[in-house]
Amino acid sequence: MAEPQVSGTLTTGCDFDAQTAQAVHGKNIVLAVLDATCTNLLALAGQQGLTWTVEAENSETATKDGTGDWQVVTAGVKSWSASTDGLWMADDEGRKTIIKALKDGTYVCVGMYERETISNGVKYIPIRKGLAIITSDELEAPNDDNTTYSAEFTGSGPCWMREAAEEPEITAATITITTTDSEG
Repeated sequence: MAEPQVSGTLTTGCDFDAQTAQAVHGKNIVLAVLDATCTNLLALAGQQGLTWTVEAENSETATKDGTGDWQVVTAGVKSWSASTDGLWMADDEGRKTIIKALKDGTYVCVGMYERETISNGVKYIPIRKGLAIITSDELEAPNDDNTTYSAEFTGSGPCWMREAAEEPEITAATITITTTDSEG
C-alpha cells in the first residue's frame, strides 16, 4: 500500500509556541506559609481557590489650567493581599500555622508558588511572597456538603514578585523538597 502524500501546512492555526500553549494551569499554583521556625514550607491542604492582589492608590493631579481635557495620575501607596479557600483538613500543619498567627496577632510569611513534581520530590517556584497578617479565617460546615475554609491575608510592606525579579533571585528563592528512598 502506498503512503499517502500530504500537501499544505498541517500546523496552520496550531501554534504550539503561542503564549496560550505555555500557560500555567491553576491546579499547579498553591498558597504556602513558613512555619514558626522558618525552616518548613507548608502548602495548605485541600486548596481550591487562590487570589493574590497588588493595588496602588493613585492620585489625580489634573488642574484647570495645566492639563486641559486630560486626567493626569501619579502613582501612590501600594498594598497587597491574598486569599485562599478549600476543603478543611483538621490536622493540616499549614492551617495550624495561620490559625496560631491569627490568634497571637503575629505575622506570617506567605507565598504563592508554582508547584512542580520532580522525580525525587516537589519544587516550589515562587510567584509572590511577603509578610502578612491574617485578617480573617472562616469555616463553613453545611449539613449537606464538605466542610470548607477560607482565609484572608493583608500584606505588611512590599511583596516579592517573580515578574520583577532577576533569574538568579528566582532560582535562589525556589524551594525544593526531596524525599529519600528508604530502600536504598
